[in-house]
Amino acid sequence: MNETGTFITLDQAMQFLEKLSKRELTGNAAREQLSYTIDHMEQDDAEVLRLILDRSVDCGISHKTVNKVWKGLIGEIPYMRCEKLTDKTKKGIKYPALVQLKADGTFVNVIKHNKVVSCMTRNGTEFHVGKITEYFERVLSDIDNFVITGEVVLYKDGKVLDRKTGNGRITSYVKRETTRASILEKQKKLVDNGKLESAAFKKLSKDLTDKELEWIETEDMLVLEGWDLIEYSDWAAGKSDTPYTERFDKFKEISKDCPFLDIIPTQTINNFEEAQSFANQMMSEGLEGGVLKNINGHWENKTSKNQIKLKAERDADLLCIGYTPGTGDNEGGIGSLVCVTDDRLLEVSIGTGLSRDDRGLQRVDENDMSQGLKLRDDIISIDKFFDDTYKDKIIQAVYNEVINSNGKDTHSLFLPVYQGVRFDKDTADTLPRLLEGQKWEM
Repeated sequence: MNETGTFITLDQAMQFLEKLSKRELTGNAAREQLSYTIDHMEQDDAEVLRLILDRSVDCGISHKTVNKVWKGLIGEIPYMRCEKLTDKTKKGIKYPALVQLKADGTFVNVIKHNKVVSCMTRNGTEFHVGKITEYFERVLSDIDNFVITGEVVLYKDGKVLDRKTGNGRITSYVKRETTRASILEKQKKLVDNGKLESAAFKKLSKDLTDKELEWIETEDMLVLEGWDLIEYSDWAAGKSDTPYTERFDKFKEISKDCPFLDIIPTQTINNFEEAQSFANQMMSEGLEGGVLKNINGHWENKTSKNQIKLKAERDADLLCIGYTPGTGDNEGGIGSLVCVTDDRLLEVSIGTGLSRDDRGLQRVDENDMSQGLKLRDDIISIDKFFDDTYKDKIIQAVYNEVINSNGKDTHSLFLPVYQGVRFDKDTADTLPRLLEGQKWEM
């Protein structure tokens, strides 16, 4: 309840969201007001507000399906995708061209609009990075209304953390305000029940302290590897006619004196063989590959024929719809994740690549492997763990090829390996897109 002894209504909360959308309230003031609003709403109304902020209907269907029925009800974030490499797409590149490292981090838009800076994932989740805000609001205060696209990676001892570790920490960092609020709410319930001195309260305090230290370290390690700068009005409209090299030069100019903005490794090449050599070199260094781009390509909110992925492994972004229980050593946890393409024409169970932690398990005794595994101490039930961690999320997998499922109308994947949850995406690949990328081998 608020100071008058009444709850803030959902209608009143929507008026607050209107101020946020118009940026009448920004920065710390917006975060503080949001926290106050949620704390003083009835639980069901607060949950509706959370779903609106997350751009999620949380009912087993994606926002894309909702928008097919109610066009434009849930706003979609502009994004330019790469084509997969095929004989047809390969012919669309004109030389000389550019080839760049295919970054192996978490995609992010850095947006500065009307002097306000925000970071946004591919699916529209906004988060705050103190040093990025500081740089663009104060150091570059005279530059406004642009969007930088790139990927956030974490550097430790001069090297990029592997994707699973780095992106896991970035995910935790992006969701830190929700995590902080959840821990504080649990502590409040313990206090209300007279358990201020309990072991549970002390453990929550330690958990929060450990998380806060981790988030500080994560921001210190964070580097944005960028490759484009689009005028905000063009980005919002979904199209820019400015040639790519002009946009790239603007990003290079902005980033040249900033210690945490890196220009993505780039090379001018005169034929496909040189592009292939660059991508192979990147992969030999443990990186993901390359992106081949037309020098004069325009930016557009769709899959662009002006840029092509060059990778050794095929990858798929799939929607997780269920799980199979673990057996044997994995009994009590998740055996595999059941995933589908957006058009439901492909279904596959993915178990390889899941760690025991990913499966919701831990050792009974870390010093005695013979005692086997049990459900993790922090998990109430495996069903709830699945719902919170994987259900209706986008799962990234690498695989060998698309195959026909025996006795079924659907396709499947040969040798799929789990790579992680793509918290920054909310749309899965379609079967035709995966098949198109299979027509040509690099």
